[in-house]
Amino acid sequence: MDIKKTEDIKSSEITVKATYLNRRNFIRGAALLATTAGTAGIYRSLNPPPPPPRIAQKIENIVRVESSISAENAYKTTEKQTSLAEITNYNNFYEFTTDKAGVAALAAKFVSRPWTVAVGGLVNRPATLISTTC
Repeated sequence: MDIKKTEDIKSSEITVKATYLNRRNFIRGAALLATTAGTAGIYRSLNPPPPPPRIAQKIENIVRVESSISAENAYKTTEKQTSLAEITNYNNFYEFTTDKAGVAALAAKFVSRPWTVAVGGLVNRPATLISTTC
């Protein structure tokens, strides 16, 4: 391989500074255009346009309740009313059991005050948080 020395390089072979800088600007512009187009493509694929609204058939024979009838008389059911015990003891706390009705009995002796959370390890400010109310 032939390595040219400084005195062997002709001045016509040296790139003009303005051309060199224009090449850099062109590469920057091309990279910006490519990332913008890529972002737009990803955005369009992740957020497609909403589907057109469905045109539904008109429902006929709708029964309308007169405004003079009160809500108490308009809506009735023959089902028995849910008891207060069922309402207050039914929940989804699967930490105790998967049976929704048995959670209240198992959680009756659960102590929730004071509640302590310790923040430690690789943190800037380790702390222990204590809650007096729940």
